[in-house]
Amino acid sequence: MQDSIEAKLKKLSERLSGIEKQLIEESSTLNQDDLISLNKEFSHIQPIVDLYSKYLKVLDENTQAISLSKSDENEIKEICNDGITAMICDSTNVFNENPSGSEFEVRESLKKIFSERKKGKIIITCFASNIARLETILKVSDELNKCCFFLGRSLFRIYESAIENNYLKQFNNIINEKDSRLINDDDLVIICTGSQGESRAGLSRIVNGNHKNLNISSEDLVIFSSREIPGNEKQINEIKKEIMKIGCHILDHRNSMVHVSGHPSKKRT
Repeated sequence: MQDSIEAKLKKLSERLSGIEKQLIEESSTLNQDDLISLNKEFSHIQPIVDLYSKYLKVLDENTQAISLSKSDENEIKEICNDGITAMICDSTNVFNENPSGSEFEVRESLKKIFSERKKGKIIITCFASNIARLETILKVSDELNKCCFFLGRSLFRIYESAIENNYLKQFNNIINEKDSRLINDDDLVIICTGSQGESRAGLSRIVNGNHKNLNISSEDLVIFSSREIPGNEKQINEIKKEIMKIGCHILDHRNSMVHVSGHPSKKRT
């Protein structure tokens, strides 16, 4: 009985944490007897009313530009009717009054920025784990006939994992380091790690002249498609100072719509 309960709890957890992959139909088999047993086993967890339907509306708004299917509200309501013992949810931006924005807005903004940039490379850094942002950059680049090159080990790992799970497979504009040397700078987009100013990340290596095949010039555009993680401000400002010394133009969330948070704000929670 215990093994069965733990297995069902694991499935419920997978639904809560990975709802964007539509795991809904694979779980929610908890019955009333199981819920009673779970309450006894996990007595430190207070029963929480699950506002799944509202949560998923927020998720759909935030990912409207991503190639994922919409959430099934009817099925979610059925889950709620079965009873929820605990809800695992996001609280990062719960006190932010302003709307978080959607990936669609970033996509439209980057498309405009990319199309208006006629000379030099576009170097864009983001969180490697943000598959939605990678898709946005790849799609915009593809529409404008630009080639993309990944720089940074974590980006390669995430990309390989995405391919294994049937994401990002539709793009044919991704090139390797060797081929990037054959592409005109005006047609090249470098997607790199280093948005937090890490000294050994891809962006720092380019800026500091430590990459054997890539360099940066005053004609290049550098985009920080991310926000600062508290505590990283100093090293981020340092790398930006070095970029400005080279003469590059810098865009970030303060002066352009190049990033939105995946965490819903107060109005959406």
